[in-house]
Amino acid sequence: MKIGLSTSALLIQAGVAASSFVRPLQTIRGTAVGPKVDGSRYMKARPVFDRILPKIEGPRHELKYANRRTITRRALEGIFGREHKVYSALGLAANSYSILMALTHYAMQVGVGEFVSQFRRHATTDDHIPVHENDFIEIARRHYLEGIDRYARALSLDVSIEGTEKLPKDGTVFVLSANHASIFSDFLFAWADPAAVPVAAAENFSDAPSVRKSGAGLFFDLMGLPMIRRAGGKNGGSVERAKVSASDVMSLRLMELIKEHGTMPIYFGQGGRVPTAYDDYGLRAKAGFYSNVPDPLEPHTYFQAGAVILTAWRHAKRTGSDVSLALMSLTGTERVMPKHVARKFPFYGQTRIGERIQYRIVDVLKISPKERRLREVAKRAVRLLKDDIGIDAYLEGVVARWAKLCGKPELADDFLAAAAEDETYLIVADRIHSFNPANRWEQRRGFVEELVGCLEQHVSTGKLPKERLERLLAEVSVPM
Repeated sequence: MKIGLSTSALLIQAGVAASSFVRPLQTIRGTAVGPKVDGSRYMKARPVFDRILPKIEGPRHELKYANRRTITRRALEGIFGREHKVYSALGLAANSYSILMALTHYAMQVGVGEFVSQFRRHATTDDHIPVHENDFIEIARRHYLEGIDRYARALSLDVSIEGTEKLPKDGTVFVLSANHASIFSDFLFAWADPAAVPVAAAENFSDAPSVRKSGAGLFFDLMGLPMIRRAGGKNGGSVERAKVSASDVMSLRLMELIKEHGTMPIYFGQGGRVPTAYDDYGLRAKAGFYSNVPDPLEPHTYFQAGAVILTAWRHAKRTGSDVSLALMSLTGTERVMPKHVARKFPFYGQTRIGERIQYRIVDVLKISPKERRLREVAKRAVRLLKDDIGIDAYLEGVVARWAKLCGKPELADDFLAAAAEDETYLIVADRIHSFNPANRWEQRRGFVEELVGCLEQHVSTGKLPKERLERLLAEVSVPM
């Protein structure tokens, strides 16, 4: 969605004029709106939010829209079914409205002339608003809450958020989340705590010209959206590998957001979205966990917990205080807007309505400034997340069906025992599961037969077929 500078400025000015007729807004020019000091994160934000519309009560731990069978929804389902690009357009329209209203309010605060100047500068340069000068951040996040709520309404989503009582009331909190299987529907946790904001890819939410020229980039800057830039893996690997450096500009900006505004960054340990999984009939299945391929030259890597843990540890060292690492599982979004449907901003593509999504805080780990076993922390975090998602037991059932199809039903009970000896079995099975049989049936069937063959050789000889399994891993890890 590309909008010229003059067009966008006119839209904002029109919004300022029209808003006085649509909603009774308060002008807050010159009012300090920085974060308060006492109380919970939400209560710190609420006095600011109460100064300006929209009025939203919170925090909320569920959004219930799946059963709202409005006339409009019935008509759309009758014409397009439950899955179509039209639902993506509705969701984007809902988000765009909230972004427009947020920018309108910002223009009212700083004055239209100053706003247009900032808009032009933001659209034509790579500049960011200095964190310590951003007095609009909590109002922008208010509009962010409204925007994701509008998105949930537009897509008739049911969202439940559990385990927030485990989150500490004080101190810095980093969140490590999985599975990352969708886009906007993976960002809804802020309703439980407005300080929680997803860490986004700068190439999609900041660097792209379409983001900056449309005004969306300015909004993301105003709401303090944490960013990370991805770099190619060594020897030309995939761009999915996250760049983490003590001197990285985006990393330093995140530290400022935490210090100045109490931001709770949500990291998606898989980096990009996990590939869509399919059953043997070509229907979308439970999202994978081991299926991601951050770097095809390192096929054993599927989850990058080290990035958030290293960043959290650096923050702990910098402040001299423990940092909390909250582990959050996210299930049910894989059918909303899966990978390969929409790759880049504004993420327009085939979208499904009426899904049920669950966020759950699984556990909270502590990272101290003196922590020296970061690898062990990462392993524990990954284990807790995948156990909560239940991916190993699910893959056991998948491989059991494959063994029967290959005429080897007796191998069904041996998969997890073999996987306990070598995790490669799980990685291979999960990646095979992401090959769509509708257009890659022969390739998928060949991989299934080879996996069952590896398992049979392992069971019959009592020895791990290391070379054979590694060769298969390399074959199923080629980017699709």
